[in-house]
Amino acid sequence: MRMHYRERTDLRRGWESDIFHLLTNKDKRCLKAWRDLREGLDQKTPIRIHILHKREFDPDNLFSAVKIPLDALANLGFIRDDSHRFIALEVTQEKSVENQTVIEIEGPQ
Repeated sequence: MRMHYRERTDLRRGWESDIFHLLTNKDKRCLKAWRDLREGLDQKTPIRIHILHKREFDPDNLFSAVKIPLDALANLGFIRDDSHRFIALEVTQEKSVENQTVIEIEGPQ
């Protein structure tokens, strides 16, 4: 995604704020505990991101669209890192009149 680093930082901070305020304190503690448990078990974190948008993205842009939310999850400490070494990412999309992003993080097995 080509954008000025300040614009990217502002966008990431917006995502961090939205995610932080949408979760309960119990959810936050749970996500951090899952992260720590997975590190000890050397497991990847399954993450599903579903994008609802007015127009469908092509595959490259679809995965680029989730980079900033993944960075926000990592900065908040809910995932160790957003590399494929640490996460199992599934990204889907569908057309919708409203823009929405749904993020699901699966608990450890």
